[in-house]
Amino acid sequence: MSSLRHAISLTVNGAPRSGSAEARWTLADFVREELGLTGTHLGCEHGICGACTVLLDGRSVRSCLVLAVQVDGAELVTVEGLGDGEELHVVHRGRVPAGKPGPLRGGDPRGHLGQPLPLHRVRQHREGDPGRGRHDRRPRGQRIGRGLVKLPPFAYLAPTTLPEAIGALTDGGPDAKLLAGGQSFIPLLAFRFARPALVVDLNRIPELAFVRALDDGGLAVGAMTRTSELELSPLVGERWPLAREAAPQIGHRQIRNRGTVGGSIAHADPAAELPAVALATGATLVVRGSGGERTIPAEEFFVSVFATALEPGEVLCEIRVPAPARGLGSAFVEVSRRRGDFALAGAAATVTLEDGVCSAVSLVMIGLGATPVAVPRAAEVLRGAAVDEERVRAAADEVAAVIDPGSDLHARAAYRRELAAVVARRALLEAAGRARLTPTRAPG
Repeated sequence: MSSLRHAISLTVNGAPRSGSAEARWTLADFVREELGLTGTHLGCEHGICGACTVLLDGRSVRSCLVLAVQVDGAELVTVEGLGDGEELHVVHRGRVPAGKPGPLRGGDPRGHLGQPLPLHRVRQHREGDPGRGRHDRRPRGQRIGRGLVKLPPFAYLAPTTLPEAIGALTDGGPDAKLLAGGQSFIPLLAFRFARPALVVDLNRIPELAFVRALDDGGLAVGAMTRTSELELSPLVGERWPLAREAAPQIGHRQIRNRGTVGGSIAHADPAAELPAVALATGATLVVRGSGGERTIPAEEFFVSVFATALEPGEVLCEIRVPAPARGLGSAFVEVSRRRGDFALAGAAATVTLEDGVCSAVSLVMIGLGATPVAVPRAAEVLRGAAVDEERVRAAADEVAAVIDPGSDLHARAAYRRELAAVVARRALLEAAGRARLTPTRAPG
C-alpha cells in the first residue's frame, strides 16, 4: 500500500497537467521529476533555503514541505510560469548573470529546454557534471526510486470529515500520525525521526479552519487555520493581539502560508512561538477523540519536548482564547540568529493595569527548557505596584534565576540565561506601555 501511486490532476502555469506519485513524494519531487519543470530548485530539501518556492492556490509555499498527493485539484505556478515569453521576469534575470558564454546561451537562465536552470546546477552544467534532475538520463520513475526521495514510505489518507479522521487515527494505532501544515512533520520524515505506517491528512476537513468571535468577547481559532491568517485577520488583532504580534516571527512567509495554528501547538516545540502565546493568554484547547470532546487548559497541555496531554486517537480541533481584560497590554519579543530561525530566547508577556497599578501579569519564555516556561515569580515582583524600569529589571532577574537552559551549537547556557533576562525586560516594558494606552474602565 505504501508504494501505491496516486493520480494527480492540477493546473500548472495556466494549463491542465496530470501525473502520478507515491504518497511519500514531495511536491518538489513531482514538479521536477514527473512534470519536468526543473526551475523549482532542490536546495536544502527540508524547508530552510526556500529555493523550491512555488505558488500553490495563489500562496507561496516551499514545495519540499508539501506532499504531491495534497495538490490534486490545485492551481500551481512555478518559476517557468513567470514572465510573458520573450521578456524575462525579475526572478529569471536574477538567476544567472547575463552575457556568460557556454551552454547557458549568453546567460539566459531558461537553458536548452526553455526552462530556468537551478542555480545549484549552473556550476555542474558548465563543468560537464550531469548531476541529477533533468540532467540525469535515467527514466524519471527510476530517478525517484533510486534515492532521490528522502521520505520513508507510508500509506496516506485524506478524510473530509473529523469523524473519519478520528476513526483512521484510532484504527492506525501508534503507527498513524496526523498531517496538518507539515512544516515540522515533513522535515522529521526526511531525517527519519518519524517513520509512520499511515499519515492522516487533515487539510481537506473544512470544519477545522476558522476564526470566530465568541459571545463573551473571546476568540475561537480552528486548528487548521493557517498561521498567516493570524497576521491578516482583524478579529485576531482585536481579540488575540499577542498572537498577531508573534505570527510574523514564525519562520518565513512560505512557512506561515502552509503551517497551521493547531499544528504548531500540538507539535509542542519548546522554541516555537504559538505554544507560549497560548499559555500566556490563558487559552483552552479543545480536543476530540473516539471518547468524545474534552478541553485542556494550556498550562496543562505541554508535558515535555514534543509531548502533550493529547491521548492516543485525539485530535486538537480548536483554540479558545478568553476576552482580553480592560487595561491589558501584550508583547512578544524574541532573538534568533537570523530572521525566521528558531529563537535562542523569547518572551510572551501580558500586563494588566488598573489606575496605573499592575493587577495581573503573565510571562512565558521560549527556547529555554523542555516546554514553554511560565515565570510566576516575575509576576509577583510586578503585581500590586507601578510598572517602572527598576521593577521590570527585578522581574527579569527572576527569569534568569528560574530557567535552566542548556548549551548547544547555537549558544551557550550562560548566554541564553542573560539573553532571557533581556527579552523578558523588553517584553514586559512594551506590554506595560501598551496597557497604559488601553481603556481600564467601561465607558459610561
